[in-house]
Amino acid sequence: MRTLACLCVALFACGPAEPSPGPAAPIVAADLVPDKLDVAEFITGFLAEAEELISTAHAHLVPLDQSLRKREHNPRAVRELFRALHTLKGRSAMDGAEPSVDVSHEMETLLRAADRAGGKVPLAAVDLLIRGVKAIDERVKSLAKGEPLAKAPQSLVEALAALQVDGSEGTEGELDL
Repeated sequence: MRTLACLCVALFACGPAEPSPGPAAPIVAADLVPDKLDVAEFITGFLAEAEELISTAHAHLVPLDQSLRKREHNPRAVRELFRALHTLKGRSAMDGAEPSVDVSHEMETLLRAADRAGGKVPLAAVDLLIRGVKAIDERVKSLAKGEPLAKAPQSLVEALAALQVDGSEGTEGELDL
């Protein structure tokens, strides 16, 4: 059975172009879409990838927290955490897990600003980022159980949106990573 992964490989396969013996027949979207999309297989793939991305996010939150506590630099943790959450947001959007999209979007926005500010992260960010990853993880687990997804915690989304990243030196409540 053809899967979405096969579709992606077919769409983005790279290699030397073969000369065409004549005019090529047009490719239409119906030729690229699997005859039958196995939704269960698609969700299973999402769950596996989401679990891995959540684990990756946790793996980068720990050194970020340790760096903040020691007032040390760790811009790599900011970038890697951003990448994990960005990918998780995109995959959640593909799978219709909108509450996870809402939370990860605010986390990603905060981390993008922190990266652009040279790694400057508000002190309050780590706790909110941990809570955000936990909220996403809870929704992924609900999806795995076939349960309806709870809405994104509005107070968390608002708290993440309210955090300001300032690229200037010496701002109270922030560390220059």
